[in-house]
Amino acid sequence: MGKAAQKNQRQLFWKWIFALSAALVLMVALAVSVKGCVPKDTPETPQEKPFTGEDFAWENGRLTCLSRESVPGIDVSYYQGEIDWEQVKASGVEFAFIRLGYRGAKDGILHEDEKARVNLQNAKASGVKIGAYFFSQAVTAEEAREEAAFALEILGQTSLDLPLTYDWEYMDTAARTDGMTSEALMQCVNAFCETVEASGNTAMVYFNLDLANTLLDVPNLGNRPIWFAMYDQAPALTPDYWQYTDEGTVPGIEGFVDLNLYFPQK
Repeated sequence: MGKAAQKNQRQLFWKWIFALSAALVLMVALAVSVKGCVPKDTPETPQEKPFTGEDFAWENGRLTCLSRESVPGIDVSYYQGEIDWEQVKASGVEFAFIRLGYRGAKDGILHEDEKARVNLQNAKASGVKIGAYFFSQAVTAEEAREEAAFALEILGQTSLDLPLTYDWEYMDTAARTDGMTSEALMQCVNAFCETVEASGNTAMVYFNLDLANTLLDVPNLGNRPIWFAMYDQAPALTPDYWQYTDEGTVPGIEGFVDLNLYFPQK
């Protein structure tokens, strides 16, 4: 090969290198700038710094936060049976979220929780601050509004100290919500919450990490409070309420009950 040919080949080689480098730089820039190019391993959440396990300690079978103020509470439904709310209050429980009802996962029928009204009345009478939740299997905004209206009817004239919560969850078995899209879920969330807010109550959204990583658009929940379920040493985000176990024990309740912490200031 002659010198001129060798020179031309070298020039072509370096031009190819420079072109490849430029293409790689452009690809990296696009990957950084375009939302959705990076897999969603963790939820996009509004907090600055999540907790670590060092922020919490177990005391008398319950978690307490060492790094900031926290308030202990529970959530209950028909499954907790007859509750002695005076004992619950005396044990140090400050608040309770009470299930008002649910929609059937397969038949789509609305049901009132059989213990909703008595739990609302007796918890409030004992001095436990009360909030409430509705277990949703809505697939449209219209159904979510129907659920909110149904929950408010059960609530009646009982005033809540804490939010009325939208609790939409995946089901382990075949359900009417199979194939739900993120857009459809967010429409349900907003429809339920807007109906609750129109009644003068505060609306909140309950979810776990799985839902946050898939269907729920957490950053677009707005300024609504968050109730986050994660059974671990610390939550993966900074919620208003954290449900940290479904195997807690509390005097006045037979069997297991969900335990929660409330963080008064985010």
